[in-house]
Amino acid sequence: MVVRNTSSLKKKLGDILVEVGIITPDQLKQAVEIQRTQGGKLGDILKQLNFCSEDVLLAFLGRQCGASYISLTEYGQIPSDVINLVPESVVRHQSLIPISREGNVLTIAMSDPLNIFATDDLKLLTGCEIKVVIASEKEIESAIETYYISGLAPAAPAQAPSAASFGESGTLPAGTSMQDIVKSLEPAAGSVDVQQVETEPETSNAYQLKLESEDAPVVKMVNLLLANAVKNRASDIHIECYESSFRVRYRLDGVLCNQPAPPKKYQNAIASRIKVMANLDVAERRLPQDGRMKIRVDGTEVNLRISTMPTVHGEKVVVRLLDAAKLKVDLTGLGFDTNSLDVYRKAIHSPQGIILITGPTGSGKSTTIYSTLSDLNCMDRNIITIE
Repeated sequence: MVVRNTSSLKKKLGDILVEVGIITPDQLKQAVEIQRTQGGKLGDILKQLNFCSEDVLLAFLGRQCGASYISLTEYGQIPSDVINLVPESVVRHQSLIPISREGNVLTIAMSDPLNIFATDDLKLLTGCEIKVVIASEKEIESAIETYYISGLAPAAPAQAPSAASFGESGTLPAGTSMQDIVKSLEPAAGSVDVQQVETEPETSNAYQLKLESEDAPVVKMVNLLLANAVKNRASDIHIECYESSFRVRYRLDGVLCNQPAPPKKYQNAIASRIKVMANLDVAERRLPQDGRMKIRVDGTEVNLRISTMPTVHGEKVVVRLLDAAKLKVDLTGLGFDTNSLDVYRKAIHSPQGIILITGPTGSGKSTTIYSTLSDLNCMDRNIITIE
């Protein structure tokens, strides 16, 4: 749970300020109209209009929410292991910064304690209970620049993480099944959280997630889903959430086939793990996202395209698998008859024009395009692809 006075959070900030007489209804109406046309936070607009000073606003919020007000300039050094718990993309997007951790309680400083989405996302991201204290936005921004730019937080690696090795804690013995992984969790049910999933060493990237456990079952689940898809020569993985169930399907020879699925309680953790691997924003669960990554399974390098989409019951994730070795096929190996191949070669070597390649999933569109580019690629040509 998040440590705060939730009863006062059910009302909007502006309504609460009017109720206690800090601003008038007309001032609130004016501020809301500006917010509607120009965007921004209501508290910032009230300060810009001189309807409410920052000190008064923060003190009021602290009293209403049961949160303490602190000065980050006087707080002292924040431990690097605490900073590493929350990715830079999250602290900048949500305007907050972690300042301490005691046991399983992570204390964060933020200027808007009414932002319940940020605290809920942090709980999911870190696996910690969240305690909120209030600090000024300027001090938070200054602290972010100090701790995330100065190098106190570990730098991200030069390239995106690869599931090639799947990491030590994600290593799967031969013959491992989804039932085996789920069965291994039964004695410790409830102790597995997203923090264990997203802080594995091989996922250390822009999110700078800290390793919490040597054994991450959700990592193994994702690794198994990817490895089995590659071995079965699936073209897509569909991970879908429903009200009372969780479904995984592979597209095999153009047909979607059900696969053994993890328990529904791991759906958010699995989606977060895949997003971390693809360098997507883990904290953003309300907008579609697209990304990509590469993995290597038994020496086979595979390109993955990741698409996530929010639904009523959770995020739907689709993973498209493209075998890099199979993409570079000589045009003569694509199955063209002689006349069609002559026509196609003449078209691709034309100095101008458009070639439209269409077909259902798994029909060979990407393979044809990559093979065509390989045929055209030479020193006297400049080739640029746009997706």
